[in-house]
Amino acid sequence: MRVTVRTHGAAPMPVVTALLPGEPREPGDPAAEEEVLLSAHLCHPRPSANDNASGVAALLGAAAVLAGVRRGRRAVRFVWGPEFTGMAAYLHDVAPAPPVAAVNVDMAGQDQRLCGGPLIVERSPDHLPGFVNALAEYVVGALPQAGRSYSGAVACDTWAWRATPFVGASDHSLLVDRSVGCPTVTLGHWPDRFNHSSADTLDKVDFQELRRTATIACATAAVLAAAGEGDRGELERIATRWAAARLLECLPRPGAPPADRAADRARGLLRHRTAVALGALDGVDRLCGRPGDPGPRRWVEGLSAHVAGLLPGTRSEPVGPPLRRTWEGPFNLRGLAEAASPAGRDWIDGRLAADRSRAYALMLALAHGVDGTRDRAELARYAEYAAELPVGTDFADGFLSVLVEAGWAEETTTAERGADAQAPA
Repeated sequence: MRVTVRTHGAAPMPVVTALLPGEPREPGDPAAEEEVLLSAHLCHPRPSANDNASGVAALLGAAAVLAGVRRGRRAVRFVWGPEFTGMAAYLHDVAPAPPVAAVNVDMAGQDQRLCGGPLIVERSPDHLPGFVNALAEYVVGALPQAGRSYSGAVACDTWAWRATPFVGASDHSLLVDRSVGCPTVTLGHWPDRFNHSSADTLDKVDFQELRRTATIACATAAVLAAAGEGDRGELERIATRWAAARLLECLPRPGAPPADRAADRARGLLRHRTAVALGALDGVDRLCGRPGDPGPRRWVEGLSAHVAGLLPGTRSEPVGPPLRRTWEGPFNLRGLAEAASPAGRDWIDGRLAADRSRAYALMLALAHGVDGTRDRAELARYAEYAAELPVGTDFADGFLSVLVEAGWAEETTTAERGADAQAPA
């Protein structure tokens, strides 16, 4: 089959922004200069009803609602632009500083029965958890249920949602890079039988689903914009409840004592998630403007210690030289492929051809783990914990070798370990 494609080099690609200013603040108040970001991408050829006309419409609805309520301490910024390139242009040319937190909306209105997938709340990556993960999931859980059990005791709605690890296949990938550092949650739907096809038409949009997604984005942004010291108690309760659920997931299932290797993994995962949980409380302190009482942190640490006491195994210590990132700006897999040798490009292309979504998620997780403190084995473990996917030694070593060979990372001496560390571990 032969396909002819014509492109128009002068076609415009607009970046549209809007701002709802925060309430007037006293000089020196850090919240006066902070923005919460809501983003949705404009591109993709027609019809693209779900991807991403639904996301654009969801943010228009959120803007109308937020414009009619009392201003928050922080401004709320809206960005509509071409996917990836529009966000890059906004961050480079428009943003006065990185947003304090963000919600990215991509495919907001899927009819779940027709298209085949639930609402996905894709978490901010584990190196940058902030508070936005806990808050967004709390908001989803607070949505009213349409159905109840026969007695009314239990919610029985057929609508479904899932919280998933970070992947980064939309605009949020730029926001969460260490060079920007904006905790971002993404709302969307997957799988979708009609994505990127001529069948992505308006009849595939469920307007109740669109309303739910817009409500989640709007409520999450409103809380982030308004949060201050007076809200600390409620914010800490949201964070600690989310943290407890994440830590308890590290326990083995009843009746299935883990093997030694599985036990070691469970203890490593527990340490990893404890750092992520404490990062959520750090995010509360960030929103409130100062550190709070240590009680919630001690509670999370105590729960972690209790769970650890139920798990056999020992901690693996780093033995190799740590890797330090040397690339500038947000990580971009296409940019890495262009900088790599022919053999490196072939390695990347081969893994993407074999399983594109899984390979993409693991490559980004490995890249985000490079912080100047982890050696190759630690980076493989970090990627496995963060992506919640098995990472083979060959895959991790192959990708990290491409990263080093392309000049995007360097292996430092063990004595330099920690020089540019960033939490969580």
